[in-house]
Amino acid sequence: MATITITTKKKSQLDLFIALAKEMKIKYTSNSDRPKNEIEKADEDIRLGRVYKAESVDDMFNQILGEGNW
Repeated sequence: MATITITTKKKSQLDLFIALAKEMKIKYTSNSDRPKNEIEKADEDIRLGRVYKAESVDDMFNQILGEGNW
């Protein structure tokens, strides 16, 4: 059995490949069908700007708890 890997960033292209595979009765799996691992979640957080930077441990606690709450 041969394995073909197709990589695309556009959902429309993925949908086209899936439709073609179904039409040809080809068995396929998609990475979008599986849950994201922790690295992929972290990459997504960085890409979407859901990260914070702190100059020190004190600065980090001030960002988390608010000024002087700890």
